[in-house]
Amino acid sequence: MTVRLVTDSTADIPQDQAQAAGITVVPLTVFFGDEAYLDGVELDNASFYSKLQASKELPRTSQPSPATSLHVPRGTHCPTPLKKFLLNLSIRKI
Repeated sequence: MTVRLVTDSTADIPQDQAQAAGITVVPLTVFFGDEAYLDGVELDNASFYSKLQASKELPRTSQPSPATSLHVPRGTHCPTPLKKFLLNLSIRKI
């Protein structure tokens, strides 16, 4: 069985390091008002901070859904879709 690592973009793994380690990065959605951007795909760090300074309200985020993780979006290096199992681990500080 093949094991693949999939994480969301909050891991902040540089693209070259993720590719070298075989890690697929699934982008979160970042909302500035009514505008939605895929983190790291449609919105890089410089653009994020520029929009943050110009915005009157703080941005919101939405985690990738399990379905999104199964069908990894454009801009990632996932060679084949995940077909068998997806183990979703969440870590948070209590």
